[in-house]
Order: sequence, then C-alpha cells, then structure tokens
Amino acid sequence: MKWLLGAGIDLVVALSGAVAAVPIAREEAHWWWSRAVGSPAAFATYLSTWPTGRHAEEGQTLHDEATWAAIVDTRDTTKLEAYLLDTRRDSHGAAARARIDLLRFEAARERNTVRALQGYLDAQPDGRHADAAKRQQTSLLADPQPYRVALDKASADAMQEFIADFPGHTMQAQAR
Repeated sequence: MKWLLGAGIDLVVALSGAVAAVPIAREEAHWWWSRAVGSPAAFATYLSTWPTGRHAEEGQTLHDEATWAAIVDTRDTTKLEAYLLDTRRDSHGAAARARIDLLRFEAARERNTVRALQGYLDAQPDGRHADAAKRQQTSLLADPQPYRVALDKASADAMQEFIADFPGHTMQAQAR
C-alpha cells in the first residue's frame, strides 16, 4: 500500500510538471513557427500571444526587420509612415523618413507645379530637397510655358487650373 501511495504521489508530481511545461512547449512551438515563416504577421502573432515570452525581445527585433524588408523599396509613403508609427524600435526610422522625403520631392518635381512643390515644402520644411524645391518654384514662376499651355487649351477651366497650380506666376494677372 505504501508503494502504491508513493507511486501515486510520483505520478501527480510528474503530471503537474508536464502540465506546467505545456505553455512553454506551446510558446516554443509558436516561436519556431514564427521563425520559419519569417513574416511580419507571424512575428506579430507571436508577440501578441506571448508579449512577455522568452523570445519577445528577439521577436520584436525580427518583426521590425521583416516589416522593413517588406517595404524598403516601396513608393507608397503611407506604408512608410505606418512603419514609423508601428515599429517599436528606430533601427530603420532615419531611412524611412529619408525615403518619405525623397518620394514626396519626386512626386512634386514630376508634377512640376508651384502648388505641388509648395505641398512638398509644407510637408517637409526641413527636407533634404527643400532648396531644390524652392529653386524649381522660383524658376516656374517666371517660366512662360505653363501659361502658354493653358492658353493653348483655350478654356476657362485650363486658366483656373493654371492659376491654382502656379500661384504668384508672372502671368497670373493675364490669366484672370
């Protein structure tokens, strides 16, 4: 009988150890799955399930790296801005901000209007390309070509568009 009681106690101790190990095993399985998949979503799922888990620190680093790798070449500033808001570390923050600045400048330069360049300057007053934007604005204000294009269209809408896109242009009074 004594032997049976001792075996029962040993069984209870063993089972309680196994039950205690189940969450650790689940966490480890989830961690290895996240690593194998390697996507931002996989790491985010691990982190939301195990926010204070054994691999939370490394998981956060890998999440940020995977997120950056997924958007590093994007031309979508909203994805880069979301990255800056979402990431908990700033390992690629400077690169993301520089890319946003460049993309905004390129978009304004391609539109080639005073209004678009002013939009860039309003969004990026200390941007890397602010001086180039100001020079291009100054050049556009004296360039007769945008006015000629509006004249060639021979419509009131074209003139209104010219006035809106080139405020302060030397031909603005004639366009009215």
